Amino acid sequence: MKSSDDLIKNAKYIATPGKGILAADESTVTIGKHLSSINVDNNIDNRQALLPKIGITEPSELSIQQNAQGLARYARICHDTKKCAAVTETVLAACYKALNDHHVLLEGTLLKLNMVAPGSDSPKVAPEVIAEYTVTALRRTVPAAVPGILFLPEMLKPWTLSFSFGWALQQSTLKTWGGKKENVAKAQEVFLGRCMANSNATLGKYVGGSGDGLALWLMRVCMLRVASTDDHSL
Repeated sequence: MKSSDDLIKNAKYIATPGKGILAADESTVTIGKHLSSINVDNNIDNRQALLPKIGITEPSELSIQQNAQGLARYARICHDTKKCAAVTETVLAACYKALNDHHVLLEGTLLKLNMVAPGSDSPKVAPEVIAEYTVTALRRTVPAAVPGILFLPEMLKPWTLSFSFGWALQQSTLKTWGGKKENVAKAQEVFLGRCMANSNATLGKYVGGSGDGLALWLMRVCMLRVASTDDHSL
């Protein structure tokens, strides 16, 4: 019982409105691309200075194979927004059916999810359209017992929705750091500023100029959903 209580407590804490996740679990190749964007060598010292990452037993063989298969399947897909929405709903429904079958404590879980967006070769759509399709898929499939969904700003109950960003939080920090020790403090300041801008955006408190276009986009999507909270047509 104690472990279950701790699990629920931790999940609720992570899903606190205004908080989010830095998704920095990147491969050596991916980190190398980020480092090359600031003309820094992709070596072990620079990777460790940027991120802690690979351990004695990590990544596991299972995680490598599962990720490889998933990426290969994804690479073959070219979809529009409606197709992405349908697949997202199908996958979420199957996932929560399996969790229910195995008696998983949903109150102690968080969902990290893709946005319902068109494929790279499909016509682009406005952020408001992505928000509508995404929240519709969530409302149709995610149980109210789940404390939080991490990827977008807070929109609709019964769960908290927030951000789980990788490159979006790291880019300006990397440019400020530039691989130089004397820039570490300034880079940390830039990183905290970016985090605060996105946190404020999820709460509807973002002020222009306190972050980049990403925070402004989050703010617009957040306000769109707040304005349509009473719309039951979704």
